[in-house]
Amino acid sequence: MEIFKFLITLLFSIIPLLLTSCTTSIIPNKTEDEYIMAIAIDKENLYLLGKQNYIFPNYETNDYLLAPNDRPFFNKHEKTLNTLLQSPYIAKITYLDVSGKVTDNNVALSLHFIFSPNTLTEEQQRELINDYGFQSIKDIDKSNNYWKNPLLIPELEKKSELLQRHYHLYNGKIIHVYHRQTDMVNYPLPSPIKFELDYYTSETHFDGNNAIAIVTAPLLMITAIPAFITWGFMCQVHAC
Repeated sequence: MEIFKFLITLLFSIIPLLLTSCTTSIIPNKTEDEYIMAIAIDKENLYLLGKQNYIFPNYETNDYLLAPNDRPFFNKHEKTLNTLLQSPYIAKITYLDVSGKVTDNNVALSLHFIFSPNTLTEEQQRELINDYGFQSIKDIDKSNNYWKNPLLIPELEKKSELLQRHYHLYNGKIIHVYHRQTDMVNYPLPSPIKFELDYYTSETHFDGNNAIAIVTAPLLMITAIPAFITWGFMCQVHAC
């Protein structure tokens, strides 16, 4: 019985070690242009309605669900993304940059909002900074990449200052919104947002060499036990 308990304990000690022999690699698959045509919001979810179709062959488009309550657009302590997207400020955005990646249908997006003070009153600028968490960038040097953006150059020539904020959204999923036609009518963007979407796949590899070493070591210990017992007995007899 004691030997049986020992073997069970040994087995459960080996299993976690075997799991460490598995490694996961993220493999680049492809990069595609995507277009966000509309953004819809309900009490719990943010939906980005896309144009391309890479996941669901039976549908014409992909849609993106970015949801749980711990997301930045559901922060209870400040007016953040969900409020911004439903506010009059959405029509005053000077530039919106979007980047994203999909790993095994897990979507991560980064949204970079930029406002020019030229289109805002001083009160509106204070509200974006104090209530929405925007950062004011002043005296922007002409070597900065902002000056290379054709949409920003006319505004920077008037005043070299911008208001900006990044939102990073994780753990989203590609879905198909069944009421998308209604949402396209109710929540259209002034113009589609084009961005590059990088696709990745994850692959798990099993390191056989490590696994053999992990399994072999305890077995060698087991086979050595009788030798140690014999050695201990002989030591007691001969007082070594």
